[in-house]
Amino acid sequence: MVHILYHVPTGMNNQWGSCLKIWGREFHKIVDRFENIVAAHFTGHTHYDEFHVFYSTENASRANGVSFNGGSGTPFIDVNPNYKTYTVDPASWNVVDSDMWIFNLTDANSKPEQNPDWFKLYSFRDEYRVANLLPAQLDSLAHRMAANHTLLQEYYRFYVKNADPSLAKGCDDACLKERLCEIVTVESGDLSKCEQLDREFDLVSNKH
Repeated sequence: MVHILYHVPTGMNNQWGSCLKIWGREFHKIVDRFENIVAAHFTGHTHYDEFHVFYSTENASRANGVSFNGGSGTPFIDVNPNYKTYTVDPASWNVVDSDMWIFNLTDANSKPEQNPDWFKLYSFRDEYRVANLLPAQLDSLAHRMAANHTLLQEYYRFYVKNADPSLAKGCDDACLKERLCEIVTVESGDLSKCEQLDREFDLVSNKH
């Protein structure tokens, strides 16, 4: 069993720059072929707390991989510094939980003579009420977020690591949809799963 560590998430196509589309496509084929060996992916670059679900290249409804973004120790842009710890099953190498630790930059800047006050922001399993962090569970979580916008707003809060400037800006429906799309887009330009979640999101919005 292996864990894969790499810097830029493969589906990335936002303002921070893209992973090369063809490279992402070919990488997806490789991790799909070796899904029984690759227990998890770990990425960086975006500075946000996020996860991404991979799907079978032959059956797009079946989730078969997941990557976790570690966030960043720097506050660029409008996020709090953080680190994450992962709990891994030593037999399967599957990630069974993760904890996010941060300090509030607004508070730290108001008391420059003191060391920052680090604290645990949340546990993934506790907050999202998932049995584990395997691909099928996180695919189900993405669909729950599309149907429950309060849950998706909570995901945004953790995504920006509870940072005061980002929370003050807020996240409207377009922003929430973008967060959903990022979760299920692992090949730049492949919006098939994104469009499905968009429709589920809109079903809830149209009921109000």
